[in-house]
Amino acid sequence: MTSLSKLSIHITCLATVFLCAFCAYAYSEKSYSEEYIKALYVIRLPQFVYWQHNPNVYDVCIVGSDEFGATLVQIAAQLDMHKKLNIKQKNLVSDFSECEILYISQYSEFELSQILYKVKSQPILSVSDVKNFIDQGGIVRLVITDDTVKLEINNANAQKRRLVLDSKLLELAERVY
Repeated sequence: MTSLSKLSIHITCLATVFLCAFCAYAYSEKSYSEEYIKALYVIRLPQFVYWQHNPNVYDVCIVGSDEFGATLVQIAAQLDMHKKLNIKQKNLVSDFSECEILYISQYSEFELSQILYKVKSQPILSVSDVKNFIDQGGIVRLVITDDTVKLEINNANAQKRRLVLDSKLLELAERVY
């Protein structure tokens, strides 16, 4: 047996051991809730978005579920990002001008259109998991399918709001409009 053959067998064995170890690790990890995964996406978005005013602290506003806000606070603390994120709960009649990111929970199409109308000319990254969110003027939609979260991004809406989305974020998206 040549040394090249021995090396090839050795590499194959190492790859198999690594794969088995990785699979065992993945199965031993606890599964995360859909809400946790969505919150993680929202917290990581500022790394891929450029605002003209270049904030040091990002105001993340939530309209809807108080539970989602609590999950955001928990993850921000776990990732030691609580000093870079200011998480605020808002309601339908709030002023959103101080927000860099606006997460909108389940609302009727009428209520959703009212919120998006309020922020349509402001440099606010709007995010939601609502079905018609992109069609109504939203920027990032979190799509839940088969226990995974995927992204739909309306880059045209982001550009209208003077936001620049990193190409890495656009590559992650299942659909870009």
